[in-house]
Amino acid sequence: MLKTAADLEQYNKGEEKRLEEFIRGISESGAKVVVSGGAIGELAQHFCERLKMMVVKIPSKFELQRLCKATGATAIVRVGPPLPEELGFCDIVTVEEIGGTRVTVFRQDAEASAISTIIVRGSTNQVCDFSCTYTYIVYLIRILFLLLYGLTNCHCDLYGKSSYSLIID
Repeated sequence: MLKTAADLEQYNKGEEKRLEEFIRGISESGAKVVVSGGAIGELAQHFCERLKMMVVKIPSKFELQRLCKATGATAIVRVGPPLPEELGFCDIVTVEEIGGTRVTVFRQDAEASAISTIIVRGSTNQVCDFSCTYTYIVYLIRILFLLLYGLTNCHCDLYGKSSYSLIID
């Protein structure tokens, strides 16, 4: 129970020290960017800034999952610094302006990136129509690849059971 102003001041100093140790542990693990799904306090932002760490808030859990998949990171729900195998990697993280809107860009320069992004600009109706069309095209391509894979396996299986063989001299 806090009874005097000195008790409150001592409590604040202890809280501040624990938060600084927590942020320092994250920094010492090798993290340069902290991505959070929730609010980040001003004091935590202050310590991150002092340790030259970028802080990004992503309120959507689906976007957070996509970012984890793209960078190879693990979403952590426990309190404490991340383990080395939980950290992800990204070549470049910048804040850019696209069409008057500031966006945070996580750029992987590797050719085998797990996720690609298409930026669409237009009115809401046009973007929604394009989004639905794009989703259908992606599903269609997946189905065609599965169908092609299945037909190829079927053809190879039939060819192996055939009593005829083609001999070219």
